[in-house]
Amino acid sequence: IYNELEGVRRWQAAVQGEWYHPRVTLSGAAGYQQQENGASPFFGDKDDAGFATALLRWYANDNLMLEAGILRDDADTRFSLGAVQQLSVDALPNGLAIFIDAAMGNDDYESVVGGLRYRFGKSKPLKAHHRADGLVPIRK
Repeated sequence: IYNELEGVRRWQAAVQGEWYHPRVTLSGAAGYQQQENGASPFFGDKDDAGFATALLRWYANDNLMLEAGILRDDADTRFSLGAVQQLSVDALPNGLAIFIDAAMGNDDYESVVGGLRYRFGKSKPLKAHHRADGLVPIRK
């Protein structure tokens, strides 16, 4: 994975996998990343680190998911909690979900994000979307 934003470049390489149980998904990844802060690779700060993530998702039913996760690299540890409820109301399009994610970590890092998410494509329960449509992102 490679991304660049406002002079900060980062790439990651990792191995990741998921294990499925009827109501539980366990996801994990381990890898290496390099980040450059500055417009030139010869100037500015560089940060190289290994990292690991783990995420536990519990499905109370096929359309309600609760999750807890941890991300660890050489400088940071972040913990996260989240919930997603896919709405099953006849007047609403199938695939509409409400979500909330919260995280905390080193250096007083705190984040809370919530909103609506819409999934296009074939109509299916939230759990089926999560398991059939790809792996969990490496870094949340």
